Amino acid sequence: ANYLELKDFYQKKRDLFLHLTSGSRFIPVKAQGTYFQLMSYKNISQEKDTDLAIRFTKEKGIATVPLSVFYSDK
Repeated sequence: ANYLELKDFYQKKRDLFLHLTSGSRFIPVKAQGTYFQLMSYKNISQEKDTDLAIRFTKEKGIATVPLSVFYSDK
């Protein structure tokens, strides 16, 4: 079945992404059990992740998913 190939498919995409960002100031954060690649931006900005996501989208055309939207301080 095709779904059995998804793991390898997404692993190749993540490996390529990590290769392409290897010279940047982003720091990969190891994540298991997900197809998402977390990246630390502490060497780039001290902005809130939501503010940085909006700025990157507007100024750089880079879409990101800020993790804080999945959590609540309440």
